[in-house]
Amino acid sequence: MGWTGRRIYNLNLFYAIRGLTLVHHNVASAAKVKLPLH
Repeated sequence: MGWTGRRIYNLNLFYAIRGLTLVHHNVASAAKVKLPLH
């Protein structure tokens, strides 16, 4: 564990938040344009 474990945890957290933001943005865009998500 230690430094490497913390770094991996932070990276996972960053990508999880980034992924959620992208999904939310895609859903909002699709809702605006009224297109099915694909």
